[in-house]
Amino acid sequence: MTMKLITHNMLTSNVRAANHAFPLRIEATVVERRAREFNGEFIARMIPKLEWGALVSAVGWVKPLLGRSGAGDQRMEEGVGEGGIAKSGDIAESGNIAESGDIAASGDSGEVSELVVPPEVVTDYEKDDTFLRAAHTALLEIEVLEGKLICPVTGREYPISKGIPNMLIGEDE
Repeated sequence: MTMKLITHNMLTSNVRAANHAFPLRIEATVVERRAREFNGEFIARMIPKLEWGALVSAVGWVKPLLGRSGAGDQRMEEGVGEGGIAKSGDIAESGNIAESGDIAASGDSGEVSELVVPPEVVTDYEKDDTFLRAAHTALLEIEVLEGKLICPVTGREYPISKGIPNMLIGEDE
């Protein structure tokens, strides 16, 4: 089990001074995209429970490592640029990323080829297959394997190692 963006959307800082600050900023160094079976009903039920703005921010934070997409599972590491692996800061060359910089579905298969989420939840999202597939990709297929989460109030860093965020704090925090 690794940290997906759906998990990130529910994490807050445990430091007393932060008063459960949210969202924690992601500074990822290794991100993977693993295809998962699409379940539109599940995604539609999750949308009202999410802080959508935090998801949009999270996508922006990890997208530099997802600059290029292709078929199948992908592993993206900062500073690596071979075999479909994107360097941190790269942008897709295909031109499919929306100006907003956020998951766009494309192609006849219904698969999401680029990580682009709309800035707001669309009206009647339950019936919008493109939107649900884009949300599915962002929430369930993107995994942060290495990096850190940073509290927006205190700057406290929580390391992410092997896909697991360490949210433990000291007694004095």
